[in-house]
Amino acid sequence: MIYDIVMIVFVFWLGRKYAYWREHGLSPTIDRFIRSGAKVSFGIYLVQTIPISLLTWLLSITKLPSWGYLILLPVGYAAVAAIAFAISWGCYKIYPFAYLIGRRPIKKRKEVLNYDKTYKPTNETTN
Repeated sequence: MIYDIVMIVFVFWLGRKYAYWREHGLSPTIDRFIRSGAKVSFGIYLVQTIPISLLTWLLSITKLPSWGYLILLPVGYAAVAAIAFAISWGCYKIYPFAYLIGRRPIKKRKEVLNYDKTYKPTNETTN
């Protein structure tokens, strides 16, 4: 119960801070990271069982006292989120696997590079 309250308050506080930062300018690196996370957020939800299973296995082979596990709880949470993000991002970038995380595959690199050469507007006026 205490952990739930702490996490709810933390997420609420983080959301308020993000809203403030968004209004007053946000670092382009952080903004790019947030946009990337938004692209694969459903994929993170879908693949989170993989890093949770890895964490369960890792915890089964460790011998720590209860307070040690309590202190390492944020580390485990961050590790699960980071691994799930990495798996989802990899699936998003690899053409056929994007469907596994609920996204359409991104355009092939060749199509993106040749966009300026192949695009011809239909309503072009000549002088």
